[in-house]
Amino acid sequence: MTLLACKDVSEEQLQNSFDYVPENTSLIIEAKDFSNFEDFAKENPLLENLIFKEHKLFERTHKLVSYIPHSSGLLSFSQIGNKNFFLTFIENKAAAKFTVKPENISDSVTYEQKKIYQLKDKDELYFTQLNNLNILSESKLIIENCIRNYTYGIEQKIDFTNLRKTINESSPSLFFNSDQLVSLTSLGFHPKQFPIFKNLFGWSAFDLKFSKEQIRLSGVYPFTAEDQHKIHLLNNQDAIETSFAKFVPMNAIGVESYSINKLDKFTENKKRLRLPYQEEKISALNEFVEVGKIHWKNKDALFFQSAKPSKSFEYLNNTEGVFKNFRDQKIYGLEIKNDIFSVYSPLIAFANAKYFTQLGEYFIVTEDINLIENIIISYQNQNSLGYEAAYKKTINAVSEKQNAIFISLNKNLTSHLSKLMKPNAKKLYQSLSFEAFEVGVFQVNMKENFAYFNFEMQQANETSEQQKVYLKKRIKSKNPIVTPPKYFTNWRTSNKEIIFQDENNNLQLLDADGEILWKKNLGERLLGPIKEIDIYKNTRIQILASTPSALYLLDRKGNEVSPFPYKWKEGASLETAVFDYDNLGKYRFFTSFENKLKLKDRNNKNISGFKFTPTKSDIASPPKHFRIGRKDYILVKEKNNQLHILDRTGKQRVKFSTEVEFSNQEWFLYDDCFTSTSNNGELIQIKENGEVKVSEPKFETGHKLAAKDKILAVISDNQLHINEVSKKLDYGIYTQPQIFEIGEDTFISITDQQANKVYLFNEHGHLMPSFPVFGTSAIDLIRDSKQKLNILVKGEDNSVLIYEY
Repeated sequence: MTLLACKDVSEEQLQNSFDYVPENTSLIIEAKDFSNFEDFAKENPLLENLIFKEHKLFERTHKLVSYIPHSSGLLSFSQIGNKNFFLTFIENKAAAKFTVKPENISDSVTYEQKKIYQLKDKDELYFTQLNNLNILSESKLIIENCIRNYTYGIEQKIDFTNLRKTINESSPSLFFNSDQLVSLTSLGFHPKQFPIFKNLFGWSAFDLKFSKEQIRLSGVYPFTAEDQHKIHLLNNQDAIETSFAKFVPMNAIGVESYSINKLDKFTENKKRLRLPYQEEKISALNEFVEVGKIHWKNKDALFFQSAKPSKSFEYLNNTEGVFKNFRDQKIYGLEIKNDIFSVYSPLIAFANAKYFTQLGEYFIVTEDINLIENIIISYQNQNSLGYEAAYKKTINAVSEKQNAIFISLNKNLTSHLSKLMKPNAKKLYQSLSFEAFEVGVFQVNMKENFAYFNFEMQQANETSEQQKVYLKKRIKSKNPIVTPPKYFTNWRTSNKEIIFQDENNNLQLLDADGEILWKKNLGERLLGPIKEIDIYKNTRIQILASTPSALYLLDRKGNEVSPFPYKWKEGASLETAVFDYDNLGKYRFFTSFENKLKLKDRNNKNISGFKFTPTKSDIASPPKHFRIGRKDYILVKEKNNQLHILDRTGKQRVKFSTEVEFSNQEWFLYDDCFTSTSNNGELIQIKENGEVKVSEPKFETGHKLAAKDKILAVISDNQLHINEVSKKLDYGIYTQPQIFEIGEDTFISITDQQANKVYLFNEHGHLMPSFPVFGTSAIDLIRDSKQKLNILVKGEDNSVLIYEY
């Protein structure tokens, strides 16, 4: 039994569907076949992920469309009241076999001689027919308004006829009203978060294109001379090319840029829109052809492109002069009227401008000097936005010139916006992954009486070019830092925190954002890097720190863990070595006092079973523990380069004899042999049975060695040797190589402390793409929850740098 049936309608009648778009509509989607719309979106990994998320909005949309399969029409999002949004579907070509069965009807009423049917559903859903149109809505009031407009011939306030002529009928289209966007964003965001969209532009039409590697919206907004929207401010300006991406740091959340090269026209537009404007004309600003902002979550940097940089420099550098030199780049103090940049409002506003620097034709202005320094770092390291493969591919898909452009760094923007969202929307948003689409570009071009929009996101090709290192965070310390920064694991959250000591002997623990969690003054310098141990084997990781007068064990809050600290009557000469032979929490603490070695347990008790006679010369480096098979070996090296290979009791475990004089390098376990070098640069290996092997190659005097398992790394002059591979580096002063085993990968790092360059190689001796990067110390290296490498290193004297790779 059929309750309702519809006939095909003419093309002229199809146009009537827009006559019934509800009032206060923010968004309209038009498609030829909505049942295929999800398939259309599935081609794109981001949209596919979005569609199948369990969220009420998508459930409601899918449910509404499913009532009219294979239908062609409009889906609108409309507001009723202050908070509620309702979906309405208007079918503009009824399928010949479209039916609504009686069992799907729960109730019906007559309104203005038209039937309104309520469908059986846990949520309210209503249906009616007008002029061969099927209208399905979550709101009975919307259905009633449509019937009233039809009955009394009430015309739609918005005429979509000309706007629809701009779209491509072969693809889905989006009609968008920015005046209502503030209301629409209230679905996910707290009110008043996005005032920029208010009165930005009116109804616009966009063609949609989705593919595996692309999201594209191409749109048009027609305007008249009487238009009062803010986009009219850009009218009568020349579109220009821009190159600000070369200095935008990869930890920014986004950039906005406007081509304002005719300041008088811009002022005239402000007058016509009845916006505040400055009567005073500032001739120096006429040289600026572009103005924009780089955004972080709570700070901004202003930038200008100048047609005459020397003249603009004279204007900005009026009284203050050079404030500081940072990495050979001059940063200037700025003393101008604080409201000078309000000439660009409401597009750009900036108060408290204090510093500026010049990068070619661009001038960067900030309130916070750290921002300028971060921009300089990204610019000099060439790891800014402009060098990203995703950006290059995306920006090449839009016009070379524009009147305005907005860039989003999607991963950073996602993290920032999620903090502004309501709980339900936040869960959905945080679940989205922008790994495939790293950059979004929204471009505006003004021509005659039209504003042309292009929104583009493109997936970067899966090549090695994607492997980029960028400065994720730069953290400033009040005092100079004297130890290489290290990662410390917060056992409660599993987050990685940062620890270092400053020149005032403060041991500081910082969170990932650089906020100080605690400080503890040790009164003296550390003897070596801090270590992580779990002394009670309850997963509550502590910090072990050695000084000449004490051995500290601190919990994650900086509190001393009893019975620590161990106080030394005589000063310790080396950092304490700590071993847990069987990984059972029975820690042994080996502390050197010149030529004597003391051993304590975790209860500050001397280990009576360990007997080791004082050495003839001072102990040169902290003892090392190695296990081969089921045997433990403790290596103690003297400054006269004599080596003792002991068992757990301090007795000699391996006897060996050689005429070779050992170098001052540490001993390592490499290829199941105790390995170091000779004074002549030969590789020395001692086997468990005492056999000594001396082999080539010969390394130069001053070489430095590191080894682990099957990896041997030696820096000799400017040659880095990784097993059989040799890499020629610039001449410099290099740190000892570091070997990091992370999952199944092995990395070797070395820092040139003369040129301040950090190198990172893989186990095969290949330099990782984008390296070297700036750094002045040995590094620490981890892989984060997103499988990105995080490189922690000291920058300038008072800064810590975190690179992401």
